[in-house]
Amino acid sequence: LDYVCRSAGKNWIPTSSQPWNPPLTVHGLQQAHSLGEKLHEHIQTFDLPQDISHVYSSPLLRCVQTSAEIVRGYEKGLTKEDTTRDEEKETMSDSKRNITTKVKVEHGLVESMNEDWFRSWCLKASDSTWGFKKKQIPIETIDEELDVHPKAKEPVQNLFQSVNGIAKLHRQHNDLFEKIMTAKNGDGIPSSSCTSSCLEDVAKAYEFEFDESADDTTSNNSIIHQDHTVVDLSYTQPFHTIENNYQWNSFETRTDQCNRMANLVQKLAQDYPDQTVVVVSHGGPVTHLFECLTDKTWKEHGMSKYTCCSIYVHEDGGKSGFQNVLVNDTSHLEDKSAGAIEYVT
Repeated sequence: LDYVCRSAGKNWIPTSSQPWNPPLTVHGLQQAHSLGEKLHEHIQTFDLPQDISHVYSSPLLRCVQTSAEIVRGYEKGLTKEDTTRDEEKETMSDSKRNITTKVKVEHGLVESMNEDWFRSWCLKASDSTWGFKKKQIPIETIDEELDVHPKAKEPVQNLFQSVNGIAKLHRQHNDLFEKIMTAKNGDGIPSSSCTSSCLEDVAKAYEFEFDESADDTTSNNSIIHQDHTVVDLSYTQPFHTIENNYQWNSFETRTDQCNRMANLVQKLAQDYPDQTVVVVSHGGPVTHLFECLTDKTWKEHGMSKYTCCSIYVHEDGGKSGFQNVLVNDTSHLEDKSAGAIEYVT
């Protein structure tokens, strides 16, 4: 996420139909793509099971975008390996050369549904800042009728779209960013300075319209085909279903957030004991997952940052615990040789 426009006084939240669901910028997409390419090195370094078998993502758009770019960056690396290893290429099966890993949307990976998250988008003046003016505007002084977004007063699960809706929204943003990256300014340089805060202005500038009925599955025009999306449309029953009806002034506790993350990761370890699985979530949940899996304090490695990578290994489906071999790594952001994004759906 990028807050350049916000710092300049522009705020996209008041006019957004989904203020809780900001997209990544082009820069954010490139960072995720670089991480996907870097995973080849991590797999070799830590002797992990070859190839990524599954990718799971939070239902929020920014994580789905991150997951999609990780997959594309990783598969781009596989293509490079194919073209530089002719002897292996001759014996490699078509299925391995053309991996089409899909992203499974898992509600158990969603952002921390605490007061700080709600404040970032649901108050009248919210501007995406985590814990927006918590000290200046105490919760007891807030008038729920006048100052809180109507959607924040509904069960939080109502905010998350169907898999089809998520896939279509992701496709629309993908198409917009493709227009941005292929456009040229007067100097012949791609116009890639889009930020989430001024997304609507950018969309208008490129004559791009978002379909407000992205989650309407009753219309044939709103149903997206599996071949046209990186989102796994068949994964409609997530392991963790949010049933606690979190909403404004009835927030998720830190304990509940930690438990849902840890339970999900332990379930994946049991289901795929000898496989490499990618899980994409948000800063808070990822930070505290370290505590749940290792029984250490998060302060040992600090807060998880944008597109950082942590790796946990186990020997028996996680029954005897997990070992962290990499925590909050961002070395992929320092790799100047990282390639550009290839926009394919």
